[in-house]
Amino acid sequence: MFFQNLVELKKKPKDCPDNDGHNVDAIDALTIALPVIIRYSSNDRKTRNIKVMEAIKTIRNVQTVEPYAIALADFLTAVLSGKELKKATIDAAEAVGMSDLAYTVEHSSRDPMVACYIDSSFPAMLFMVYKYADDFEKGVLASANAGGENVARGAIVGCLLGAYHGLQGMPQWAKDGLYKKEEI
Repeated sequence: MFFQNLVELKKKPKDCPDNDGHNVDAIDALTIALPVIIRYSSNDRKTRNIKVMEAIKTIRNVQTVEPYAIALADFLTAVLSGKELKKATIDAAEAVGMSDLAYTVEHSSRDPMVACYIDSSFPAMLFMVYKYADDFEKGVLASANAGGENVARGAIVGCLLGAYHGLQGMPQWAKDGLYKKEEI
């Protein structure tokens, strides 16, 4: 919608973020926040969260994703600061009103397959991170193989598991094709 407003309707870029009430309030809105969270992870929480929402609102007119964006910012910042991943996941779940994440994971026979809508996709992402906290490879593959909206969820799952495990915790196949691999 941003680009349709820019190109077809010839709006100024600042007037292009939009919301159709259906497709914009989705987990993929959070992927733009990941590098911003990392960049501002050592700043105070208020500054970091302002920058996160500025980044998201650059291309989307969203309100529904804001509590999830803040929960993700707190989550990733905690992991980058050395917090144990399962504990950080439980904290993020509680921040968005999920008080039973561990129980849900432990009593589920399969991984969730959900659409992109934030109210179902964010809990599914938390499920994946919690369940596969000990294994980067199993986590990213399970997220991809669960189906549904697995692209943005996979980016966030990979970011969180990668932040926790570091490059040494990632399988070689995940690093082989990286552009500028040697510099990284």
